[in-house]
Amino acid sequence: MVTAEPQGTVAADRLDIAPRAFFQIGRRNVFGKNRSLNFFSSVAFHSQESSANVEYTAIATYREPRIFDTTADAFVNATFEQQRRSSFNFSRRGVSADIARKLTRTVSVTGTYQIQRTTVFDEKLNAVDEPLVDRLFSQFRLSSFSSSLIRDTRDDAVDPSRGEYASASGQLAGRAIGSEIGFGKSFFTAQAFRTLPHTGRIVFAGSARIGLAVAFPREATVDGQPTEIRDLPPSERFYAGGDSTVRGFALDQLGVRHTPPDLVHDTIDSDGFAIGGNGLVVFNAELRAPIARGFGVVAFVDTGNVFAGVSEIDLSELRTAVGSGVRYKSPFGPIRFDLGFKLHRQPGEGLTAWFISFGQAF
Repeated sequence: MVTAEPQGTVAADRLDIAPRAFFQIGRRNVFGKNRSLNFFSSVAFHSQESSANVEYTAIATYREPRIFDTTADAFVNATFEQQRRSSFNFSRRGVSADIARKLTRTVSVTGTYQIQRTTVFDEKLNAVDEPLVDRLFSQFRLSSFSSSLIRDTRDDAVDPSRGEYASASGQLAGRAIGSEIGFGKSFFTAQAFRTLPHTGRIVFAGSARIGLAVAFPREATVDGQPTEIRDLPPSERFYAGGDSTVRGFALDQLGVRHTPPDLVHDTIDSDGFAIGGNGLVVFNAELRAPIARGFGVVAFVDTGNVFAGVSEIDLSELRTAVGSGVRYKSPFGPIRFDLGFKLHRQPGEGLTAWFISFGQAF
């Protein structure tokens, strides 16, 4: 593996030899009760000296069907890992417990408790990369309960042509249950798929997604002074833009930006970096038409935005993109290319964004 490390102000390539080993074992029907237990691990040893000289991952999963003689299934997962990156290293520890139950053939409910902690160390980050790392890695202990209610009548979960999908989920984290931060989040999804009459196999697909979040005040030290913080950490905020939300914008680069900048209400900073927000609204509409030999074309309209707070959600500030794409129905699911065009561009924005990805946009 070749990694780039800074030497002064100049980056230099260094060869890093890292042999890797994997081990996996599983057992079905534990004790003859249809329980399952699985364990996966990998380890790599690096030649370069570092406090993360060893990369490792260990994941254990236990499934208990019909827990307490009910129709619910229970799952327990434990994850331990340490990984190296070119400009930082990180370690993660986490445990989660899930209960899932089907209420009817199309309706199911889940409940989850999780506790996890991620630590970033050996940082060699510049000012541009620090916000991105903060967004991807939640560097605090997070303990939370979450639940979801799902109704799914789609004829195919990967590439549906008819049916509906609706879900409502919520998450609650608090210091009373061991979390270092507290917040409440909810997310709602509604999707519909219809084969248009008298058109052969042209499918209309529509989607609506709404995210709402609120942070509980917490004490923190800023510049050596105790300060009350009411913002969500970057890793827990909502983001939009990209191949599965609004396709005229690059990944996570959709947001509200005022001129001059408004530090309270903007969700895109003055450098164009996504800050994220507590409110999310995304609507999508798409026509999918097959052509031949597994190929098809689509036309789409996406609109949405990310808002600093729930009370600031304003449908007049939604940003819209239109575009088209190509689909190939592979044995593993749709492979897609999409090209989106922004409507009503703002100063400094490019006209298009394109994506190659796997699976339908929604």
